[in-house]
Amino acid sequence: MKITSFNRADIAKLYKPQQVDSKSESSSLKKHVETDSLEISNRARDLQKFKAEMKKVPEVREELVLDLKHKIEQGTYAPSAKKIAAAIIEESKVDLLV
Repeated sequence: MKITSFNRADIAKLYKPQQVDSKSESSSLKKHVETDSLEISNRARDLQKFKAEMKKVPEVREELVLDLKHKIEQGTYAPSAKKIAAAIIEESKVDLLV
C-alpha cells in the first residue's frame, strides 16, 4: 500500500464546488420554509367541551351527603338491597368495557 502526500490547495479545490452548492441550497431552503400547523378534530373539540363541563360539576354533592347523614342519624335510612345489587352489576359491566 502506497500513501502519497497531497497538496492542500488541490484538496481545497475539490471541496469548493460543494461549498458553493450547499450555500445555494441553503438559500433556496430558506425561501421554502413551511410552518407547522395543528388541526383539532371535531371529536377532540367535543371532548374538550365535555371536560370543561365536568370541571363545573362538584366532586361531592354536598346536599345529597347532608341528606343521607341526616337520615342515618334519624334511623330512617333504609337502602334497597335490589338497587345496591343492580348498581354493583352495572358497575362491573362498565369495568369490563373499560
